[in-house]
Amino acid sequence: MENPLLNLHTLGNNEYIPFDKIKNEHFESAFAVAFTVARENLEKIITNTEVATFENTIEAIEYCSEQLDAIVRVFTNLKEAHTNDEINRIAETLMPQLADWANDLLLNEKLFERVKYVFESNPDLKSVEQKRLLQNTYDSFVVNGALLSNEDKVLLRNYDQQIESLSESFASNVLNATNAYELVIDNEQDLAGLPERVREGAKGEAVSRGKDQSWIFTLQHPSYGPFLQYADSEKLRRELSIALASRAMSGEYNNQSIVLEMVSLRNKKAALLGFNSFADLVLHNRMAKTPQKVYDFFNELYSVARPKAEEDFEELRAHKELLTGNNVLESWDVSYIAEKIKQSKYEFNEEAFRPYFEINNVLESVFEHARRLYGLQFKQIKDIPVYHEDVTAYEIKDDAGKYVGTMYFDLFTRASKRGGAWIDALRMQHNKNGKNIRSQALIVGSLTKPTKTVPSLLSFWDVETLFHEFGHGMHLILSQCTYPSLAGFNSLWDFVEMPSQFMQAFATQKESLEIIGKHYQTGELIPAEFIEKNTAVKRFMAAYYMIGQIGAAALDMKWHDGSAIDATSVESFEYEARKPYRFFQPIPGTSHSATFSHIFHGGYPAGYYSYHWAEVLSADAFEYFKQNGLFNKDLAQSLKDNILSRGNTEEPMVLYKRFRGQEPDPHALLRIKGLL
Repeated sequence: MENPLLNLHTLGNNEYIPFDKIKNEHFESAFAVAFTVARENLEKIITNTEVATFENTIEAIEYCSEQLDAIVRVFTNLKEAHTNDEINRIAETLMPQLADWANDLLLNEKLFERVKYVFESNPDLKSVEQKRLLQNTYDSFVVNGALLSNEDKVLLRNYDQQIESLSESFASNVLNATNAYELVIDNEQDLAGLPERVREGAKGEAVSRGKDQSWIFTLQHPSYGPFLQYADSEKLRRELSIALASRAMSGEYNNQSIVLEMVSLRNKKAALLGFNSFADLVLHNRMAKTPQKVYDFFNELYSVARPKAEEDFEELRAHKELLTGNNVLESWDVSYIAEKIKQSKYEFNEEAFRPYFEINNVLESVFEHARRLYGLQFKQIKDIPVYHEDVTAYEIKDDAGKYVGTMYFDLFTRASKRGGAWIDALRMQHNKNGKNIRSQALIVGSLTKPTKTVPSLLSFWDVETLFHEFGHGMHLILSQCTYPSLAGFNSLWDFVEMPSQFMQAFATQKESLEIIGKHYQTGELIPAEFIEKNTAVKRFMAAYYMIGQIGAAALDMKWHDGSAIDATSVESFEYEARKPYRFFQPIPGTSHSATFSHIFHGGYPAGYYSYHWAEVLSADAFEYFKQNGLFNKDLAQSLKDNILSRGNTEEPMVLYKRFRGQEPDPHALLRIKGLL
């Protein structure tokens, strides 16, 4: 029987991934074939008797594993968005195999000889993109051990296999620990303070679990977020908050030893490759370059934000005392008291405005922004195969009617999906043999599903998140590159968040909110008072939350800058690493590290700082738009031509300066948050 996975890399722009035909049992046989084909392609490059050239070596490497890469993209997206026990089992064996394949390629001496020959021959290349690919290919071999001895290459291969295996175990533990917990409420009085839609969602969760007379809250964000924000019961907020912070810290799904082992292996790998730490290894090919430059960046933000964050904290504490007579503020009070202040100080009740943010209306408004900025048209295609009934797909064309890509949306929470929101490429744009193969993007979220009586109504945070991921989507869809490894959001990691955070900033603007906000029942446009109050509320607690984000980024950097070489306890190490950024004493048995998927499973180890780093760029770019018109077509075209379409074809700062005409103002971020 034909395996539908084996032809993914040959699909044209009018063909879609056959999710309806893909079964779990197809993956292992498909991977076996794809690994064999990739190794055969590798052998052809190595044994080529012709003199090594850019075409027969560098370009050949670029497409050596295109069949394998296509299958991996589909598999990893299913692993994250709609997994099951069989997919998890396959992943445990697959990830070490992928690490093996990467090492077979990058540690091959004969292949490196050819790459080195091309690099040192300084060929007359046609484009800056070819020059970038040559440089990146050579650098990737060197930094991945091409110059190591055979004995050290074996050691490096072993490190990579272990790291990949541990990463998969970490992710599975987080998902399983999240799904294992439920807060069951049998007394309706304990629901005091919760909006009706939240109660209804909890009732639906209970019914689905066979507990019709109860209400159930989980550790999925659409469930625990509103509970911590609105529930009057401090006792239950405390219980849920501690459950959230203690996930994967003990019992069957304990990630503590995995964290310590991964950190140790990463630092051993870095030392083997000649770097002082894993952070140095990662940052040598980032805009930041060194851990010290990252810490200097933190300190610049910290010096402005910390005094204002102290004021935020004192306002929370004083308001809790006013409400309860208790002057001791706890971590599980923050969202709740902040909501009370919004309602009393700003007369702002976010729940009252949810009806203006119905999911389909918001999605259409996101598309309208893409139309106004880039001339893109979105049309839903209902007969396309998808992997779950919640998934929708849209065909995208430019204003001349030319196809430019496809975007899938999988936005509702479920047990088979990890928490959070993200984007990935089901297909990466590239130009090969005269054909411009367009990107297919997948945006995943964890929004509240509609109930029988109420549609999915978003919080403003949800709206911003959707705009954020859509910004990544524009980076993918508008890509106009030759090589897939340089296309779309394959840019340097501390630049990749620039397009997403730039797009996210639109959601806060009056012009945008007048497009986004439309009452799902009456069609009434969002009131002007919301727009005015929202601006003030967005700046409320901005310093406090910035310190929290810097603290998380500093924790990541401390795990990877060599400081953790002798660490024996996740809790105690995290306590010291986050001490300057903390407002509360940690609770024994809790940590952020054990569920910090960005750095122990995602692509952000020694890179979580990238969010704020790129936010400086996005804030500077957004100020430029505000000064010249929010939907300025000329600026949008320049952004598209110089950044969104160019991927990683040149150094990010070169691209940014070509768009902006100057380097970014580092104070733009502080201004946009109201801190300067």
